[in-house]
Amino acid sequence: MLKAEEPQPSAPSDTAAPLARVVFQTFHAQKVEKKIDLYGRTAPDRTAKLGAEIAGKIIKLNVRKGDSVKAGQSIAQIDLGDLQIRLERAQAMLNVRQQEFNASKSLKSKGFKVK
Repeated sequence: MLKAEEPQPSAPSDTAAPLARVVFQTFHAQKVEKKIDLYGRTAPDRTAKLGAEIAGKIIKLNVRKGDSVKAGQSIAQIDLGDLQIRLERAQAMLNVRQQEFNASKSLKSKGFKVK
């Protein structure tokens, strides 16, 4: 940085023009680290509603919060509990009803009145 200063006139007897006094400073380059701390909250650009075909307790998560998922990808495993037993019971009931229907159909074809 340069600064120019004129000396104060000491005596009016000098006829020569006064010289300006120059002051200088030397600077050295230094590394400066700039750091900005920001606080905020991020939000997803898309949201999705999830649903399950059956109700149950989630026993395992296959993805973590923030992970990308694709269509059809399994994200959780639901405890099947007694679902297999309920399925077998429903299939047995279907077989019983099918036999009742076939019996009614056979009786009707023979001319009996079926309720």
